[in-house]
Amino acid sequence: MIYVSDKGEILTARFDNSKDTVLLKPPGRTEVELPRAISGSGARYSDGRETFWEHHGEGSYWIGEELIFRGRVKEDVPK
Repeated sequence: MIYVSDKGEILTARFDNSKDTVLLKPPGRTEVELPRAISGSGARYSDGRETFWEHHGEGSYWIGEELIFRGRVKEDVPK
């Protein structure tokens, strides 16, 4: 999936349900693979330091308490 922030930054997320992981490519950073974590709502992936949370088409990526990225799923507009 591709997420786009209000600033036009892009984060890509590839979900692997067989491994319960997500492979993220945050803007300006190297790829990171995170395992699925417990979540009350939405899908949450975390290694205890870095976290990606997806809920209702919005994705957010955190390192510790710092929000690095927040964006919405890119949807193609029909021509």
